[in-house]
Amino acid sequence: MKRLTTSEILDLSNRLTEWQTPIEMRDLVSSTMDDLGSTNFFNQSGLAFIRDAWIASEFGWLRDATSVRLVPDNWPDFELSIAGRVESFEAVEADNPERRRGLDYRHGLDEVVGDPIEDWIARAEMAPSWLKAACQKKAEKRYSGRTGLVVYLNLDECGIRQSEVEACFPSATASVKDAFEAVWVLWKKKAYRVWP
Repeated sequence: MKRLTTSEILDLSNRLTEWQTPIEMRDLVSSTMDDLGSTNFFNQSGLAFIRDAWIASEFGWLRDATSVRLVPDNWPDFELSIAGRVESFEAVEADNPERRRGLDYRHGLDEVVGDPIEDWIARAEMAPSWLKAACQKKAEKRYSGRTGLVVYLNLDECGIRQSEVEACFPSATASVKDAFEAVWVLWKKKAYRVWP
């Protein structure tokens, strides 16, 4: 696996700011991540835009967008073209705030040796706090314009608490409902419009 050079990062960033179908963007992101490998992806600086592109491509595909792109000026994070209109979004990942994926992958801690049911339940119970933390992170930036927010919930509870997790979306994202035009949660290949 290889790291990206500065020119490769710039080229990829430029390519992702071009309008393309959600599937084209997802394919470009997937091939890049495959070439990098998880260790390099999570440990090389300057690659956060790739995560934003993955969120944009998944969200765009789920919303039946005709095209999607990252925004060249880095605000908002991405735009979708749906039925002839352009919608703007900020993207954020909701994950365990104490998790340090770079270290996990660097030291091989990402490999799941065992995943008992108690861990599934514990992760599901953390969903509200993870969502609140991700929303707070975006709210603290106090953006000057109006845009939507997409929160990617990086949580696998193996389906045993899905309805409870879904039920927490409104209360867990309520703190940002007035700061964004719309608030969506992206989870398990589904886009949930939470606000308004």
